[in-house]
Amino acid sequence: MKQKNFFMALVLGVVSMFAFSACSNEDDGPMVDPASAIQGTYVGHGQLEIVGLTGMPLEEYAGMKMVVTKSSNEFVVVTPYEADGTPFFASGSGHVFQITQSASGDFMLTSSDKPNCRVSITKSRAMTYSFPYVSVGGESGYALTFTGSRQ
Repeated sequence: MKQKNFFMALVLGVVSMFAFSACSNEDDGPMVDPASAIQGTYVGHGQLEIVGLTGMPLEEYAGMKMVVTKSSNEFVVVTPYEADGTPFFASGSGHVFQITQSASGDFMLTSSDKPNCRVSITKSRAMTYSFPYVSVGGESGYALTFTGSRQ
């Protein structure tokens, strides 16, 4: 009888080890290649405002696009386009950003050349972009904001 109880206790112990073990998932830490996860075209709404006068856009850009291109595993280039495909900046080029991933899975993009430009991308791939020092026709003092999602 004691042997039978010992055997049952042993089986119960093994079963409980499997019952209380955790399965691994993708939320265990930062991604090795976050640039691949966020690259793509984000489409949404852009606004151009005079710096300091928020809520009073000079121009609005429905269907504006932000194209995120992988530069390396930790860096991307973000290039804004108007809805018709015209580059927003006269140079036609974007800005290089370094990617940081938060514990919640969201991404923050920062640029050493444009320290005031902020880009965030949620884990559901919604983007917000804020660049407070845009020059239009050689005149500075404008801010470009964008909200959209990846297509």
